[in-house]
Amino acid sequence: MKKASTSVLRPEIRIQIRTLLAKPFLVAATAAWCFAGGATALASPEGGQIVAGQGQISRPDATSTQITQASDRIAIDWQTFNVANNESVNFDQPTADSVALNRILDQNPSQIFGAINANGQVFLLNPNGMIFGESAQINVAGLLATSMDLRTDDFMSGNIQLEGGEGGLIHNQGVLQAAPGGYVVLAGGAVLNEGVILADLGTIQLAAGSTATLDFQGDGLLLFEVDQAIADSIVGVDSA
Repeated sequence: MKKASTSVLRPEIRIQIRTLLAKPFLVAATAAWCFAGGATALASPEGGQIVAGQGQISRPDATSTQITQASDRIAIDWQTFNVANNESVNFDQPTADSVALNRILDQNPSQIFGAINANGQVFLLNPNGMIFGESAQINVAGLLATSMDLRTDDFMSGNIQLEGGEGGLIHNQGVLQAAPGGYVVLAGGAVLNEGVILADLGTIQLAAGSTATLDFQGDGLLLFEVDQAIADSIVGVDSA
């Protein structure tokens, strides 16, 4: 089992870890302080529109959002994607190989303090970044959380080319868990992990850079290449 402990990643190259940690911790502390003030005012994801693939978005009750995916790949544009600590977002997908792309158009970072559950794979894209708070519980077959961009046409054709990594901070304080053999990828202009990341017999990647390529052929994540990223892109990840 792989478990990720505290780590900070930024796109500087050949910088000692001690120097690398200092500035991002200050940035992360400021971000967390700003997020905390608005945590109680969060609402469920809003303005979801399916732009490719087939499926349905519903609200079974006041605290849950349901995405029922009918095609192997689905792309959804959201006006906001926030999850309060008493809320959940649930993806019902055809298989564990199915992927749901969630493009978040909010001008603010996404704040995820509740649960995201999926039997398949979930991509969360917000160029302004996102925080998984201490109460966040993510249980999926695979997770990509990034401030980079991915063209919808490329996604639907299976070409996972991420670009524009000068975006916001990806900050984890919660529990991100992939199914056995699955993956968790956090990628963006800066990445900070202060929580727990689990991927039993799977893959964990934390990377900061400007572009990245993901290859999902075969079993899970076989290839993850980042341009302009620091060499040790999994600092703070222990194998057990």
